[in-house]
Amino acid sequence: MNMDSKNKTKPSQYKNSSYIEAVSHALDGIKVLLKEEANLRFHFIVAILVVLLGFYVHLSRMDWLFLVLALILVIVMECLNSMVERLTDLVVNDCYHPLAKVVKDVAAGVVLLTCIGVAVIGVLLFTPYIFK
Repeated sequence: MNMDSKNKTKPSQYKNSSYIEAVSHALDGIKVLLKEEANLRFHFIVAILVVLLGFYVHLSRMDWLFLVLALILVIVMECLNSMVERLTDLVVNDCYHPLAKVVKDVAAGVVLLTCIGVAVIGVLLFTPYIFK
């Protein structure tokens, strides 16, 4: 259901009036995540270190493709986890609820599984370069 479905005569205060405004809001969201989410900052630091290692070992174009996709996947999953946590807090009004805990734990588990998978991809990508 659209947020402005009750009042079709006024433009929604939640809609962006331009592409520039939409990008600005997206960048605001990224700034909030980087400022408030230590895990996301950690993933960014690891991603930078892995990219530097990729330059050092001269990854092939195909290896870069897999590496970049894997790193983006981890960062996207961490962002989705943060969104799920915040939405859950909004719904339960920051009060404890056992189902809210399950939702948050599952979202965190998805990030953990993604990180494990990406670590395996990293080992598979870098092993031939490191042990030449």
